[in-house]
Amino acid sequence: FDLVGNSRRKRLEVRQPILTNGDLEKLRSVGHTEDRFDTKTIDITYASNEGAAR
Repeated sequence: FDLVGNSRRKRLEVRQPILTNGDLEKLRSVGHTEDRFDTKTIDITYASNEGAAR
């Protein structure tokens, strides 16, 4: 990330970290704009019987 603003790369910011399904769909559709972001959906779920890493 370019935290000082000198890069040509774009950054997308959200007001809060909890997104609704509608918010996620809006983010996915950002790639359909002329000055585009490429979006990918990554599955970060795990089986409930494995539990969370400690």
